[in-house]
Amino acid sequence: MHDYPDLLIARADQTETFRNHAQPAVCLGDRQGSIVEPGDRRNEPFVDPRTASRQEPRQGIRHKHQPSLAGSFPRKRNVFEPKYTCNNLLLGVGSVGTVEEPSKSKSDSSRESKSTSGHGAAVGGSESSSASTSRQARDWDDLARVDPLWAVLSAEGKRNGGWELDEFFATGEAEVEQILARAAELGRPRRNDSALDFGCGVGRLTRALAARFDKTVGLDASAQMVEKARHLNPASPATFATAEEPPAGPFDLVVANLVLQHLPSKALARDYIERLIAAVYPDGLVVFQLPTRLPLARRVQPRRRLYAALRGHVSPQRLHAAGLHPIRMLALTEADVRETVGHAHAEIAFTEDAGAAGLRYYVHHRSP
Repeated sequence: MHDYPDLLIARADQTETFRNHAQPAVCLGDRQGSIVEPGDRRNEPFVDPRTASRQEPRQGIRHKHQPSLAGSFPRKRNVFEPKYTCNNLLLGVGSVGTVEEPSKSKSDSSRESKSTSGHGAAVGGSESSSASTSRQARDWDDLARVDPLWAVLSAEGKRNGGWELDEFFATGEAEVEQILARAAELGRPRRNDSALDFGCGVGRLTRALAARFDKTVGLDASAQMVEKARHLNPASPATFATAEEPPAGPFDLVVANLVLQHLPSKALARDYIERLIAAVYPDGLVVFQLPTRLPLARRVQPRRRLYAALRGHVSPQRLHAAGLHPIRMLALTEADVRETVGHAHAEIAFTEDAGAAGLRYYVHHRSP
C-alpha cells in the first residue's frame, strides 16, 4: 500500500520522546521568564573575530537558577490517554488499483518468488494449494460464503440473495447459446469434444457448456466457489476443480467470461490471455471478455479498498451488509489486447459489444 502506518506510529512515538526530553527549561535570571533552549551557549566567552588577537574573553553571565533537569526523565503515560495519535485501523486503506500486501523483507520476497516461480496449473495439481492461500482466492471465498450468485453476476437489484436459481442459470444458457452461434459462423471449434470454463464461479456457464460438449471442465481460484458449483449442479457431467492459473489443455473451446477483469494486474491479464490461447487446439477457439476502459468510480474502487483495510477486523458478512466488497476491476484497451494476442501467434477473428463488460473477443491460432 501507499500508506505507512508503522512510519506514522514511529513518528508519534518520536513526538512523545521530544515532548519529554526536549522541553525547554524556564530560567529566572536577569530576564524574568526567558527561555533557555538546551545547548544554549550563553556562558561561553564572546570573541570578536575582528579583534580576536587584542580582545580579552569576557565572563559570561551566571544565572542564579540552573536549568531544570526534570524534562530529561520520561513521563509516565496516562492510562486514559490514547496510545496512538491517529486511527491506525484506517491507515491500511490501499491506493488506486490492486491491494498490495504489507511490505516484506528481501529474504521473504526472494523465498516467495522462488515458491511461486514457474507455471503449470494442471487440473488437480499443486496449484490448487497455492490458490487457496492467495489473496485472490481468499476474497472470492468470502464472496462465495456471503453472496455467491451476485458475486458471479453483479446485476442491479440482485445483491443479498436477489437471484432466483432458475433465472440465474438461464442467463448462462442464453450467453453460451450466443457464443456458440457466433463460433459456428467462424467455423470454430471444429469439434465439440472438450470445453474449459476458466473462472467458472458456481458453474453459470459450465452447466450450459456441459450440455453441448462431451467433456467440460470448470476451474476457479476459490475452493468455496467450486464447492458451491458442485452443490448447485449435481446432475451436470461437468468436472469442477480448484486452480488459479490456466491449465495446459488442450481444449476445443476455452471460455473466460467476466474473469480477466478481476485479476490483480494488467500484466497478469496479458499473461493469462496468452496461456488461454496456448490451452486450445490449433483448430479450436478462445472466447474472453474485457472492459476497454473504466470510469473514475471504478478506477478508484473505494468500497474494495475499505474492505481490504477492515477485512482483518470485521467479518465478511458484516462488511458485505455494509455495502463493501473485495472485487477488483481492471481494463485493457482493444489495441493492448490485439498486441497480446499477436504475441501469442494468434489472431482475433471477431469482436462484439458486451455492454458494460466491454468487448468480447473470439480468438484462434493463426493458420499455418
